[in-house]
Amino acid sequence: MSRKRETFQSVLTQAVEDLRRNGYDSKARHQRWLRKLRQLAKRMVGSDEESTRRVKRVLQASYTQKVTKGSIAKEHQISVYTVKQLSPSLQRELARRIAAATELITLNKDRAVEQTLQRFSGWATAQNPGMTTPEKVREIKAQISKPLYQQPFEERRTVIDQNAKFSANLNYLVASDNKAIAVIWDANASRPNYHHRPEHLARNGKIFVLKDSWAYQNGYIKKDVDFYEDTEGFATAPFCSCKGIYLYSLTDLPEEMLTEKGLAAVHDIKNGKGKR
Repeated sequence: MSRKRETFQSVLTQAVEDLRRNGYDSKARHQRWLRKLRQLAKRMVGSDEESTRRVKRVLQASYTQKVTKGSIAKEHQISVYTVKQLSPSLQRELARRIAAATELITLNKDRAVEQTLQRFSGWATAQNPGMTTPEKVREIKAQISKPLYQQPFEERRTVIDQNAKFSANLNYLVASDNKAIAVIWDANASRPNYHHRPEHLARNGKIFVLKDSWAYQNGYIKKDVDFYEDTEGFATAPFCSCKGIYLYSLTDLPEEMLTEKGLAAVHDIKNGKGKR
């Protein structure tokens, strides 16, 4: 009959019971359990290869939806062909995001393992024989193993956050290449169960000019406006879900943002004499 495979939880149960009965009587006893728990904790959080596969699956699906299937082209009102011409840059961003997400998840997994072992060591080294009652064992094990069981949730949060950053960067690359002049800040204000940053909510609906845009550089837009480059950017802060609606024409801007030259250009556009 094959031996039942040991799990982190089963070995933690053995370790807690051993130290509950015998107390911390030697470094060797503590270290023996610590080695076994470390090995099983690492197995429990999974390999980096498994994490990378999960990250790739999510971000590649996002890339396919936005670039291959054309949702980002519709969003910016440009052709799918125009977006596909940017594929090398967009693919580099995909690879960059996958690498960043995988690295963060690896760091989080390592931290979860170390926090768990620190909790175990903190409890174990304080034990005298019979100090912990049997009624307390379940609570102690739950407290020790909490970082490990929280890790899948932390991984999902990281992937969601990196996907938001990926989407924001794809949109910025497409907008910049297609000569966007400004962007409306969308703070996702109606999102439920989300802790909105007050400074981001304050920007909701505001227009931010792109400093390098042709409209600003050629004097169509006033200098006393808000610039996107002076913010930290969409989805840059941890777990930020803000995004942007990019503007391409002077007619999309309020008149108070335009110089006399800009107002004249808008007049020509509306009368069919100028380009949008």
